[in-house]
Amino acid sequence: MGGTPDAPAEPWRRRLVDAVLHTGIFVAAAVALLWSFRAGGASGAGWAVTSVALVMQDKVRTSGRTALLRVCANVTGALVAFGVLALFGASIPSYVIGLSVTGLFCYLAGLSEGIRSAYVSVIIVIGADPLGLLAPAVERVGAVLVGSVVGIVLSLIFEAVDRARKRRGDGGVTSRSDG
Repeated sequence: MGGTPDAPAEPWRRRLVDAVLHTGIFVAAAVALLWSFRAGGASGAGWAVTSVALVMQDKVRTSGRTALLRVCANVTGALVAFGVLALFGASIPSYVIGLSVTGLFCYLAGLSEGIRSAYVSVIIVIGADPLGLLAPAVERVGAVLVGSVVGIVLSLIFEAVDRARKRRGDGGVTSRSDG
């Protein structure tokens, strides 16, 4: 096998550094969102953080394109759900209509890579208020949008870090894929 005695540990160390870096960035963004929403007196911080987790990508090969598709899918799901909620209130048929319209639209519009995000957005918005009131839904649509933007920013940060590490010869992010 050759090399130094601790050579086999190098890939493990690199993965550990990547894991700590990506986790730290996500947690810092989540805390910043939670504090910002609280300081501004806005509700829906948890939904913003959920959207960040759904949108962000930690792999450079797919980060930009996939994150953008997920933002489009998130927005599609949130807007469809808002419309369904306005027309039919929060009910099981509303979920059926919202999820169906969102799924069909995303597949036909080429957003199928972001379908999971779109479905979650529908659930977030329609589940805003069991009475079907629109004010909580508007807040959740806003939270989904904020979280989606933060997810894109995190993806760009991950991409920049990966490029910098590759230039230095440290390798890139791990080859793991969640999406």
